[in-house]
Amino acid sequence: MDVLKTSLPNVTLDSTNAIAVDGATLPPPVNPPSNVATEPAPTDSNPPVALVRSLPDIALVIIAAAAMIWLLKYTEDVIVPILLGLILSYSLRPLVDWLQRVVRVPRPIASAVLIIALFGGVGTGLWNLRADVTAIATELPKAARMLREFIGTAKPGSTSVISDIRRAAAEIDQASAALSMDQTQPRKGAAANASVSSGPD
Repeated sequence: MDVLKTSLPNVTLDSTNAIAVDGATLPPPVNPPSNVATEPAPTDSNPPVALVRSLPDIALVIIAAAAMIWLLKYTEDVIVPILLGLILSYSLRPLVDWLQRVVRVPRPIASAVLIIALFGGVGTGLWNLRADVTAIATELPKAARMLREFIGTAKPGSTSVISDIRRAAAEIDQASAALSMDQTQPRKGAAANASVSSGPD
């Protein structure tokens, strides 16, 4: 215990608040000069940055969009299968994860099984619908011919449904005009009768 007491320095404060260690006064701490610019503290409220700042920026965005559309048009044979593969990958990922975690199937085998099952199901569905598709394809020209006959364009001399509708609309217009004429004439006649009856006796 005495060894520790003797090995520690004696630190004291004098009347000017200067630190003295074992009787020797330490120099005062150095303050930074006042003319040195200090960095301002960062603030959370930064002004929003505009995405497009000037007319050349807008033109550049339009040119880039047009170039992207042109590029997609000429590279669709490559990009469409890649996009379909990405969509298929993301849509099957939960099932692959489930097979890997629960059934303990390795990931490549789980992916292959799911893709084979998916394409097998689609192929089986199309194979089962082939008779219906063939029947629709054979009935389609007949249905188109019946539609043309219904509209009235199969024979050149036949009246069409559209012309019948136009004729009916014209007759309705004539009937409504005649009805409005009939309603206005009795009023005029009634006014003339009233003026005759109110004449001198």
